Amino acid sequence: MIVMKNNLTLNNKKFIYIFALILPLLPLYLVFYKPILFPFADDWLIIGWSTQERDLIDVHSIQLVNGHQIFLSKALIYLIGYISAGNIQLISLVTIAMGFIGVFFLVQSQIIFLGDKANLIFLLSVLLISGNYKQMQNLFMPICNGWMMAIFFIGIYYWLKQKKDFNSKKYLIGLTVVLAPLTIGLGIILPIIELIETIYRILNGKSYWSTFKNQLFTFLISFASIIFFFSIPLLKMTDGSGFESEKNIGNVLNVIKDPIGSLMYLLTLTGNIFVPASRFEPTLPIVAGSLFVITSSWILLKNRSRIRIEDIFLNKNCMLGGLVFISILFLFRYSGDPLDIQTVAAPRYVSGSLIFIIGVLGLIQKVGTNRRIITSFLLITCSLTLVSGLKTGIEWHAIRYEQSQTLIECAEAKDSLNTKFVEGQPCFTLAYENSMSPSKDYFKLELSKFIGIISNG
Repeated sequence: MIVMKNNLTLNNKKFIYIFALILPLLPLYLVFYKPILFPFADDWLIIGWSTQERDLIDVHSIQLVNGHQIFLSKALIYLIGYISAGNIQLISLVTIAMGFIGVFFLVQSQIIFLGDKANLIFLLSVLLISGNYKQMQNLFMPICNGWMMAIFFIGIYYWLKQKKDFNSKKYLIGLTVVLAPLTIGLGIILPIIELIETIYRILNGKSYWSTFKNQLFTFLISFASIIFFFSIPLLKMTDGSGFESEKNIGNVLNVIKDPIGSLMYLLTLTGNIFVPASRFEPTLPIVAGSLFVITSSWILLKNRSRIRIEDIFLNKNCMLGGLVFISILFLFRYSGDPLDIQTVAAPRYVSGSLIFIIGVLGLIQKVGTNRRIITSFLLITCSLTLVSGLKTGIEWHAIRYEQSQTLIECAEAKDSLNTKFVEGQPCFTLAYENSMSPSKDYFKLELSKFIGIISNG
């Protein structure tokens, strides 16, 4: 049997690639045979770009949606709308492709980072965590497509970081740094960690000025991306949803005023991936997050002399990116209200917290010496992720699919806007109660446009 340089046998490496192809089969089966074809929740805030009712070259395209800058998400949905207006199934298919391509590159980056410490169990764990099915709503809801687009750019970014220098490397990295913040809030981690890396290189270089000149390109694009991202909220450019980011920026003093609440928020965000979704009961995520943090800290502290700080600050490992995401979410979303802790237990945030989880596990795999404990830890984390993801993802999809089928049948009825979707009718009630429109008038307007498009299609 041929042995690879990274301690993975050729057969094992092939198995990893085959498993990476198997992982998206469930979402692909669902998108083709049980597609969700009707907008739900805050999909209504973005579906106008799919129906071509809104222009891409317009100030509305850079307005925030629920506090996020999602210009690229709108652009993608707009372009898909040219092929098939209002086609949520096609949007989901493209979203799934982007998400799992990003997962593949993220796994590849870990193979290179770990070198001879890479093994089959660890890489299976990374695959199951990064491609876990708890992200199902991020794969099937148009409004959440930015999460998968961000994972796409983040995966490519970390893969490029591990590659040997080549002529266009810094420009490709620069491209991911510029584009990622335009997908959703998760994407802003790339310019921030790239800026941190630049500062680290300057402070640790032999010549400050020489190192700064070498890092000037990275510094400028990272700084410009951050300035652009954080300046839009200051312009109070909202989408009509009533959400204004500057009112939702948590006060850093909450850590002092409410340390217990702050800790519960952070533990919920960390442990969310390991337990089935329970939006209104964060106890299980808090317990899971506590166990993960305690166990990880114990292993890393025991092996602290083997940790290379440059692996973290030069972004060879993705833990720094995960920490930045958690910090941003805490500062922007936690206001001290206990409801915020319940909200952060929502499945959509798993797409960001998994970057931190993978980074921590990668560091443990690289520096840990007790292989039995590490293997057990990996098996427990990936098993919990698999079970919770399957339960949450399949249940969520089943509910939305059934609702979608009912509403599509209503929409296909003759003159449905004046019969099935009149206020007070069951179809209208089902659609409206499962929307998150800023007002009933806004919902009626978007509903009439959407049904008009799919009826004529």
